[in-house]
Amino acid sequence: MKKIIINITLVFLLIACGRNEISGTLSQAWKVIEQQPDSARVLLAKIDTPSLTEKEQAEYGLLMTMVDIKTRHEQITNDSIISASVRYYDQHGDKWHKAMAYHYRGVVKYALNNVPEAIKDLKRAETLAETLDDELLRNKIYDRLAYCNYKNNNFPLVLKYSKKLLDSSKKMNDSVMVARSYTMVASGFANMEEMDSARIYILNSLDWIDAVDSLTQNVILCNVAAMYQETGEVEKAEQYLTDWVLNHANGFGYITLAHIRQKQGKYEEAVTHAKKSLECMDQKNYIHSLELLAELYSQKGDSSQAYAMQRKSKEFADSLASAYKASQMADWQMKFDEQKQEKKFLRQLVKLGGGNCCLYPSCNSHNMVEPKKNTPPSHQS
Repeated sequence: MKKIIINITLVFLLIACGRNEISGTLSQAWKVIEQQPDSARVLLAKIDTPSLTEKEQAEYGLLMTMVDIKTRHEQITNDSIISASVRYYDQHGDKWHKAMAYHYRGVVKYALNNVPEAIKDLKRAETLAETLDDELLRNKIYDRLAYCNYKNNNFPLVLKYSKKLLDSSKKMNDSVMVARSYTMVASGFANMEEMDSARIYILNSLDWIDAVDSLTQNVILCNVAAMYQETGEVEKAEQYLTDWVLNHANGFGYITLAHIRQKQGKYEEAVTHAKKSLECMDQKNYIHSLELLAELYSQKGDSSQAYAMQRKSKEFADSLASAYKASQMADWQMKFDEQKQEKKFLRQLVKLGGGNCCLYPSCNSHNMVEPKKNTPPSHQS
């Protein structure tokens, strides 16, 4: 009998040790995942996944999704793992875990080119994150929402989230993100044809250029060059492009050079630069490059090539319009924010004895209680 009791005790001790080991591994992964995602992957690989509890499975799924996104060692093909985490945290999680899960499912959906659904998840994450003491999480959400809306041509919302990202980056004293945010705000203004405001922000980004990597430096230099090219200050434009040519990782320099050579009447050289820009431009500016090529071929007297570029530009623009449904998502986000503000107003009204409750003291028991503010888990401090 004593042997049986001892054996049972050993089993429980082994189970407890196993649970503590899993909990410790997950905590270690949280500590290194932002700066050393490869190390987090190694830690998570040690976990015996069939033995995980439902709560541990949700945390493991969230961490693995973060690792995959940060390292890109594995191509993400679906959102099933992070969706399981979202379902668990929707029912049992605190606000922080729920916000993280929605954010990273939004990132996964963005990677899968499902931008409308990505925006919905990111908006839910934003609502939760704004009640939490986690500036880094808000910063990531604003950054991703700005890019999602840029992809959908929702430029007023690009500007909105770029400004929120800039304010957040300043609060964090993150020089790299401040520099990037200035360029994003400038881009938002430029896409709305507010060029004076765009110039102010792009010139501000020059003050932070030493803090960023070479790729971001090239973006800033190209934007400044483009600004001077548009105002006719060609010498200044070419001065900034002299620094840019050390690393041709960004297509904006090519398109600016093409515009400069076009004004100088050097059409062959302009065509060469415009063609190079097609290799490294994003979708929106890819259309601009095609339109410029059509214009250049027309100026050269090559009507067949000009027509081909015009047709290609139109086909590409039509495909983007049908794929992303930009106006519908803009309406959805505005309604989302309106409903959020309305709920906040109603909560405040109920506290004062208004809303659907009567104004008499006997009704005070019906007043809503504001939930306590959540803070990130200790492993995120």
